[in-house]
Amino acid sequence: PEIMSAEQFQTDGQFDLAKYRRYLTSGTDPQLLAALEARYRQEIPRAKLFDQLVADVYLSDVKLWQAYRDQHDSVTLRLLQVFPDLAVADSEVLVSDAEIETYYDRHREEFERRAVAYLSYVEVSREANAADSAAALARARAVRQELASGADFAAVASRESSDTVSAAQGGDLGETTRGRFVPEFERAALALRPGELSQPVRSPFGYHLIKLESKSGDTYRARHILIGITPAGAHLDSLDAQIDTLDRRAADQLDDPTALDSAAAVLGLPIKVALPVVEGSRVQALPHVVPDAGIWAFEAEVGETSPLIDADRASFVFRLDSLTPGGVPPLPEIREMVRRRILTEKKREAVRQLAERSAADLASGAVSLDQLAARFRATVTTVGPFTRANPGPAVQNEPVIVGAAFGLAVGEIGGPLSGEEGVYFMQPALRRQADSTAFVAQLATQRAQALQVARQARVRLVLGSLRAAADVQDRRKDLERAQREAEERAQSLPGVPANQRRAS
Repeated sequence: PEIMSAEQFQTDGQFDLAKYRRYLTSGTDPQLLAALEARYRQEIPRAKLFDQLVADVYLSDVKLWQAYRDQHDSVTLRLLQVFPDLAVADSEVLVSDAEIETYYDRHREEFERRAVAYLSYVEVSREANAADSAAALARARAVRQELASGADFAAVASRESSDTVSAAQGGDLGETTRGRFVPEFERAALALRPGELSQPVRSPFGYHLIKLESKSGDTYRARHILIGITPAGAHLDSLDAQIDTLDRRAADQLDDPTALDSAAAVLGLPIKVALPVVEGSRVQALPHVVPDAGIWAFEAEVGETSPLIDADRASFVFRLDSLTPGGVPPLPEIREMVRRRILTEKKREAVRQLAERSAADLASGAVSLDQLAARFRATVTTVGPFTRANPGPAVQNEPVIVGAAFGLAVGEIGGPLSGEEGVYFMQPALRRQADSTAFVAQLATQRAQALQVARQARVRLVLGSLRAAADVQDRRKDLERAQREAEERAQSLPGVPANQRRAS
């Protein structure tokens, strides 16, 4: 898509295959051509498979009209919401010890919970410092000098840029509009004249060298080379030494819980506490997320330390401080939770029965909707307008309200309806129907958008079925063990500097 929309390959607003072929045969950088070939060797089979999977996806006018109505039919309601906790006081409901014990025995599976691990850790951050930033800036200036001397931008981008996606396109970011990129980049790009090359521009991603290709209003096309800011030189050597010390002194300790404290003291680093880890979730060592630690935590014994674990910008050793087992807790631990559950169910039933009795009074005209609200210590509120597809925050968690609202005539009272959070009565105050003429006018656009969504859903369904049928074996622990053994063998080699012994 980027190639077909590139301005240099356009004739009268259409992709010109002849221009593209001339470009490929006109001495284009071989590395760029190789990158393009590798990309399209992946993309073309993927596109063919996509076409085969979605060939029979079809949407009728009737289905599209219903979808349009879901978006444009609207209703405004007078709504009486009766919430059990507000309508019935706790003092009006009695819960006996026998009821608590019986409920616990009959609903044990509802109280089952996953195990929770509590971890502490030492972290060696691999964030860049001022010296690293200066080195990256110097590199960016050297690359700019190369470009200013006549080097091909695409070739240099494919060799130097840390943005591997655009590097494969010779640094081309395609045609874009204002607001897509970070402000630092965008301000610098839009300040250039077409064909002009920027000085190094600092952003959260590093230093950019930007070449503006074209600009028209808020639309522009640019290329860039990103020089990332990462630890280097003496700083990298220092970090490697710290990580080696942490690995050697604290990692994989099975019988010495104090090893982590000793390593922290030697390194002058604090021992931090991770957020509680529920089995099956990832470890949150803020601001980092460390998936591998979540696997290790539930295989370890209390007091053990983890292998050295590398995340994106830090290395860690964790210690399992305590573990709350999974399963059903004993009743004394959750007695109040069980009592509240019974209390809520009794309140809901009391409200439901009162609502059923009140419905007859409402139907006969003995009471109005506002008078009925007083019985429940509630008020009638106006909600909407809302549509079936976009019910809005007031009723989006209660499908029963949305479904019933569009089945009532204006002025007709419906209810009682039992929902997730309470019991409801409603009265439509205003209805608006979708405009069939407007539907026909936009049908082609709607069909194209809906087909795209339906095709993507088909692909997700097929992929989901393949994953469900796949026989997946988790061998991450074996791979981690093999990596550690390889690192240990490397450390035993004579003459290998410490900062080169670690694969990371």
